[in-house]
Amino acid sequence: MSTEHTETNFTGIDISAVWPTEIRPRNCRFQVVNALQGLPFEDNTFDFVHQRFLIMGYPAKDWPFVIKELIRVTKPGGIIELTEIPIVSNANGPELTKLMEVLEQGCSSRGLDTKAAKKLEGMMREAGIQEVKGCHASIPVGAWGAKVGQLMRENSAGTWSSLKGFIKELTGMNDTQYEAMIKRIFVEYEHYKCYVNCYCAWGVKPHPAPRPEESSSTSYNIPATPSMSSSTTSPPYPQNPHPQH
Repeated sequence: MSTEHTETNFTGIDISAVWPTEIRPRNCRFQVVNALQGLPFEDNTFDFVHQRFLIMGYPAKDWPFVIKELIRVTKPGGIIELTEIPIVSNANGPELTKLMEVLEQGCSSRGLDTKAAKKLEGMMREAGIQEVKGCHASIPVGAWGAKVGQLMRENSAGTWSSLKGFIKELTGMNDTQYEAMIKRIFVEYEHYKCYVNCYCAWGVKPHPAPRPEESSSTSYNIPATPSMSSSTTSPPYPQNPHPQH
């Protein structure tokens, strides 16, 4: 996006320094930030704020705080967008089904909300965000889903690698057993045509209410936001291609 919108400044944050070090447009900067400790930005800083794939990063009790922080740093009239994928995938084979049950129980026992992806719209409305809308897209996992499915398969390989220690702790598996299980799961991706549902919700930060001493005729018009492309308010996702499992 930073190369397509050269007149816009982009700021990316992550709890780890995982961003590009060689190819970095001049209008794009990165910071190491733990959002659970608050965002290091002034109020009303950004026209558009996007957060994604942190369902395993935030305890259930901290979601309201994080969303309030996203609202705080967004300009009045600006857009806030959240994107998440549920922990449990769909059309799973028997091996993956067993693993998902163990993983979901393990996450719940640690205070994570494994169904937060389906609650994005509600959480945003409860936080005071206006004009909230949402959609979901079903994404194949495996070569059966052509290029997108292959990319998701590769992405899942990284996910299983990062979760290896956690899952071994939950199951008591050793390295050999774990790797053999993952190989069987990759076979199941193709046989059962596994897929995930990706949920997205977005809305507008309201303008502050007029103070009592101000004239009732005062109007508050939403200013133009040149930093946002049309895709920010209408994500290009197909609507409900699969049931929302």
